[in-house]
Amino acid sequence: MKLSDRIEALLRNFYLSLSILETANNGRLILDNFSFLPRNRNPFDQANMREESRDAPYGAIQPAVRNNFKATFAFTAVEVDAIFRSMFVTHPVTEEDINVRYVRVIIALLGQSFIADPMNPVWECSMEFCNVYETYNPYRRFDAREIDGTPIDWEQFGGIQGFVLILQNALEIIKTAEKTAETTITYIPNELRLKSRKRSAQYEHLKDFIMEQCDISDSSMSLAGSLFDSYETWASGAGITPLSQRGFGIGLREFGFERKRRGQGKHWWMGIGLISNGENKEQIHMSLDL
Repeated sequence: MKLSDRIEALLRNFYLSLSILETANNGRLILDNFSFLPRNRNPFDQANMREESRDAPYGAIQPAVRNNFKATFAFTAVEVDAIFRSMFVTHPVTEEDINVRYVRVIIALLGQSFIADPMNPVWECSMEFCNVYETYNPYRRFDAREIDGTPIDWEQFGGIQGFVLILQNALEIIKTAEKTAETTITYIPNELRLKSRKRSAQYEHLKDFIMEQCDISDSSMSLAGSLFDSYETWASGAGITPLSQRGFGIGLREFGFERKRRGQGKHWWMGIGLISNGENKEQIHMSLDL
């Protein structure tokens, strides 16, 4: 299946969930008994309720349908993010086309934010993303400077209509890429993407820092601030002008590492840790939701 086919399927699924939500809000959603369960097991079925309780299912249907819609929204964002990650080798904020950058940045932030808590998500916005993004297709503005750790709000990117527009633009971006690609682009799950993929030249020296100072494994992790401080010290000793903290984050992402917020609101780089890590196990245990 082509990547564009995957996004079209996600769009259809999102439209269906939105239609169910609208139908439930209008009081026209009727759900009968499940055919694969014994009767009277469906809490939304009106057929087996007493007359005076016939309106009760709508009180249960609407929260359930809203939760279903939230789950669909989260799944869609995470999947489109995975598709973009499998196609692009550069960081979203380095995208030259401002319209494409707008879509890539929002999808990347939504994807990594929903992973932590799909039903009650807060923005996971690391320093390299903290900027204002604009698009002219049509004009919209997304301010990511102070959203880190705050609840995700539809209106921050144009509401449901704005998200649909983002998905439609994402589909066009993928279709354009497929037309210009030498071979058909295939979907690669996040966990299977290679850390040896092509990277921007300005970040290549990070490979030496990683090989000399870091431990790479699925269980490795490091506080974002500590890792950057160690990198600055290493770069100074090697006679290399260090990247900014924002550039350092972009570079690590191009190497395939992920930055996540853990317990006590601290940011950690996952899959990479310092060999001479002074952070003892007790501190790590206290900082994680174990």
